[in-house]
Amino acid sequence: MSDIQHGKIYRIVNWRSKTAIDLGQDGRTVTGSDVGDSLRQQWLVEERDSSGMWTVKSSSGKYLGFKGHTAGLRDGLAVTVVEHAFEWQILEDESVESVHRLYVPYTWYNLELYTPNEVYPSGLRVTLGKTRKPVREEQVWSFELVG
Repeated sequence: MSDIQHGKIYRIVNWRSKTAIDLGQDGRTVTGSDVGDSLRQQWLVEERDSSGMWTVKSSSGKYLGFKGHTAGLRDGLAVTVVEHAFEWQILEDESVESVHRLYVPYTWYNLELYTPNEVYPSGLRVTLGKTRKPVREEQVWSFELVG
């Protein structure tokens, strides 16, 4: 992951929809929204240790994560922000250059911006989905350095 740097702020953009991960005005909801300069689209990415785990922290001080436990993972589970430092396994995608997948560690579940009709309106919820092969472009993300 040579292009993602510890302690830097990024806008995380979905490869398929070209929308950025956005913390909703309610301070909890996480959506894909039109790319802009809002603080709600700025995420501090920090490597936890040499194990390859990362945290993604919003400008509100909360972390990108989900409610519940890994035993309850399922397609479509809403991603939200949580108080505790949730760790993601961020890996470069094998199929598309310069994009990444954000996995719940030790699972096949990763962030996605899925809609069955392939229409990606601003405000679509970010969810978890099981990794699909060949690549499902709504499951891969680019990290754009802010500032």
